[in-house]
Amino acid sequence: MPGSREFNLRLVEMVVVSVHQIGVLLFQEGDKMHQGDIDSVMSWVREPEKDDGYLGIHFVPKHFPAHPTLFVHYEYLDFDQYPAGLADVAGYWAEDLVIEGVVLFDRAGNTTLENQHVYVHSGRDWKELEQTVRVWRLSETQLDDFIKYLSTDSPQET
Repeated sequence: MPGSREFNLRLVEMVVVSVHQIGVLLFQEGDKMHQGDIDSVMSWVREPEKDDGYLGIHFVPKHFPAHPTLFVHYEYLDFDQYPAGLADVAGYWAEDLVIEGVVLFDRAGNTTLENQHVYVHSGRDWKELEQTVRVWRLSETQLDDFIKYLSTDSPQET
């Protein structure tokens, strides 16, 4: 029934899955207008730096390889474990951009929806924000506000 907790949780889930799947499908789309630009960025390798170092010892730092795609959420990079592989990494990136984080649902051992909650895992640059990386639960007020936003017919004028 519209407005019930069960309906609201399913609405959030459908929106999140839709955003994720749109990201997956766009990533899997074969025709990319800027494929050459993407390839040049993904294949770029930083030139090794030489340092005279202590007592004249030369040190050449080893750099980490680039991510396998430009579209990443830093905590969802293990694409081998996802059904759509690397495309799911792009799907999580899309969730983070559109919804401000990857949305997780608490279902372990819960048979009733009253005990289920919605969590968000933001991929913002937490190092610059000087905050702890964490997954946080939406409060009932935040969930209600999100539902109101999703069920509004037209954008509100500000």
